[in-house]
Amino acid sequence: MYEMNLKMNPSEANKAAAADLAGPAVKRLFDAMGAAAAPLYALTQSETPPTPQQLVEAIASLRGAADAIRKLEYAVLGVAVLGGAAVTTTARKVGVRPTTLSENLAPTRAVGRGRPMSQLPDGTWVNA
Repeated sequence: MYEMNLKMNPSEANKAAAADLAGPAVKRLFDAMGAAAAPLYALTQSETPPTPQQLVEAIASLRGAADAIRKLEYAVLGVAVLGGAAVTTTARKVGVRPTTLSENLAPTRAVGRGRPMSQLPDGTWVNA
């Protein structure tokens, strides 16, 4: 079972916050993926075949970033759920159990779904 607030309908403030937070969340994920893949991409641009060491380093870069990328993926999904995406449907689409998704959404903005939120003068969204 997952957190009850994740079953609640998102408020208008939740939807507005999700719209504001989506772009920056996606950018952080994309930047992390790009940085992790940069050594691999560099190999595709080389005129000479990669050395075994370069191959290992490229894959090590990808694998080394996997945990951080996974957290950023859940941060993006947290914004989606905050804005109205259903946990069960989202879990199915990304290939995890709803309880797994719910557990991984705990440290994300999804926890604000169905709860009052307000935007501070500096643009930061907070749970009221």
